[in-house]
Amino acid sequence: NLHTVFIPIPSKYTIYHKILNDDPYNNFLPRVYEGLQKRGIPYVDLYTPYTRSDEVLYYGTDNHWNLKGIDIAMKETLSVLEKHQLINMADYNELAENKDRKGSEQTTR
Repeated sequence: NLHTVFIPIPSKYTIYHKILNDDPYNNFLPRVYEGLQKRGIPYVDLYTPYTRSDEVLYYGTDNHWNLKGIDIAMKETLSVLEKHQLINMADYNELAENKDRKGSEQTTR
């Protein structure tokens, strides 16, 4: 059982184009999302939360996400996976709690 979820990655320029040179955005990602939605293909929309964020989401020296950018991407991805019943976060939370308990037991010995 293989399921595909499409995750179009917004570039640093896509998110900060107004700051860099005030070029108009061609709405490429929103158009991609619309096409995916029409076809019933699950996707993760990172463009919307990235453009709404007041925080810097990319490292200043390159095009990679910083920790805040990664955090948003992870939360959005997990939300879509759970929405499409591809994961059950309750199972993952229980595993994490058990792992935390085992780790704290080992440190107290």
